[in-house]
Order: sequence, then C-alpha cells, then structure tokens
Amino acid sequence: MSYSFLNIDVNDWELFINQYSEVNVFGTETFLKTTTSVYNCDLDIRVVLFNNKPILAVPLFIKGNKVVSPNHYYYQYIWEKETSKESWNQIEAWSFLIKELQKKYKEIKLRLPTKLKDVRPFIWNNFDIRLKYTYEKDLQKLTYNRNIKRILNHHNKKYSFNENCDWAPNWDFYNNDLVKLGVKKNDLRLYVSYFKGLKEINQLEVFNVYDDDGFITSILTIVDYKSKLAYFALMGLVEDKHYRKGLPTLLYDNALNRLKQKDILKVDFLGANMKSISKYKSNFLPSLEGYYEVFYAEFNAKNKKNWSKINHLIHKVLRFR
Repeated sequence: MSYSFLNIDVNDWELFINQYSEVNVFGTETFLKTTTSVYNCDLDIRVVLFNNKPILAVPLFIKGNKVVSPNHYYYQYIWEKETSKESWNQIEAWSFLIKELQKKYKEIKLRLPTKLKDVRPFIWNNFDIRLKYTYEKDLQKLTYNRNIKRILNHHNKKYSFNENCDWAPNWDFYNNDLVKLGVKKNDLRLYVSYFKGLKEINQLEVFNVYDDDGFITSILTIVDYKSKLAYFALMGLVEDKHYRKGLPTLLYDNALNRLKQKDILKVDFLGANMKSISKYKSNFLPSLEGYYEVFYAEFNAKNKKNWSKINHLIHKVLRFR
C-alpha cells in the first residue's frame, strides 16, 4: 500500500473531479481562475492517490514559495473520497500531502471548510491551528427570535427592496464603505475586483434596499445553486437613522426569503467571531459552526523542533541529577 500524488492543470480540473463529485462554488474552474487573476497568484492542484486511486484532491493558491489564502470570503475547496473520510487512510493521505507541500513551500495558510473537523494531521506536522466560528441559517426553518419579529412587525413601509441590479452604485458604495472600515487601498482594490469577478461568472448576487432618496445599502452574496448554499459575504454600513429603524434586520430577512424562493437550503453568514456582530446575528437563530484556519511557517517549525529538543535534553538531565 502506498501514497503518491499527481498535479492537474486547471483546464482539466473539472473534467477530472466531476468523475467523483460535483464541485461546490469554491472548487469551480471559473472561481479558481477568477481568484488567481484578481490576486495575481498561481494554482497548484494536488491529487493524492492511494494504491493509484484518488483519495484526496485540493486546489491551492500559490504566491512565490507560499500557499496563500487570498481573502476571508471563501473556504478552501477539498474533495475526499466518501468511503475514506472516517478511515486512517484519509489521515495518512493528509499527512502525505502536507509533507509534500512542506518540501516545496516555506509558508502554508488554509481556511478550511466547516465540514473538515479532523485537523490532527496539521497539528502533527507543526501547523498553528486557529479555531474560528461562523453562523449557518437553515432556510427550511426560517424562524427568528422575538427581537427580530418585533422589528419585522413594525418596519418602515418606505423601504423597498430589489436584487441583482444597480451594480454601479454598489461598487461606488463599497469603495467608500471599505475605506471607512479602515481597509487599505490595495486591499480595497482587490476586494472590489474579487466581487466584480464573481459577478461576471454568475457566482455573486446582490440584495439592495432603497428609500425615497434612492439606494441605501446592500448584501453581496456568493450563491452556489448546485449545492443549494449561499454565503453573505459583505453588508454595507448603515447610517444611524436607518439603523434605528431596523434596516439591517429588514434587509437580512428580505435576502433570506428571496434565497429560500430560489431553493437555497442554507446560508452561511461568513463569520461569528466579533462579539457585537455575533450577538446581533444570533437573533436570526442560526446554528453555530466551527472551522479552522491553519498556518505553517518553515522558520517557526524549525524553532519549535529546536525548543522541543532542548526541553527533552533538560528533562533527561534532570532525571539523572
């Protein structure tokens, strides 16, 4: 029994992976090409074979000698052979892949999907592990707590809603909005280019809200119709006069209902890590899901090994005193 790997060109990727699984939005050829174009990076698509049969596949974004995670508006796409997910073979496959990557790259950063719960292969190979959280809302159970219900029952009738229109005002709005949030100019350009790219490949939708004076704000939403999942990527800032009238709640509710009508089953709020924002989102009665960000740096790993050797030597000396 042995492990090996092969590299696949992005142009052959979907033809290959569709033999085994239907890719989600973050694993499509169009998404991978759009992201590499925006962030000026390359792809290293690795497939791990066990006895010459695919068991694990991961398309990685590469910049120089680093595996990078370009932004926090996506999850790393991973395919695992269904029958191997709970087996030791899968753990060995991950360990094999990680060690192969460590031979080539000095840094590795991945934002793992919520479904990947076992990160022991990363721990055992000197990665730093960070547990993060997000909220997921099941649209089959579109119920909220009483605070949300109260706002919806007394909302301002002057607000109106629409979707997938007024893109130009949206881009202008987010260019200004992200500056207010302290986003650096280069990052701002990349974020907007990223979302524009997703819109061009029909993987982004926008839900807008208006009053008598026109456009107010929106939610940029990554939509995966094949998997019936959506991701609330970015919601614009709201002026106090609108916030006091419950506008963010009205917009979230409108977007959730529109997505339900499109047969989307679940929405990921893409984050539940900041206390104030998490408290607000929890009013929509979502489920709390954990995910991992893993990071490896060759320099840090060597230091850890050296300290481990020193500690082992100290304990050995103390034992014989």
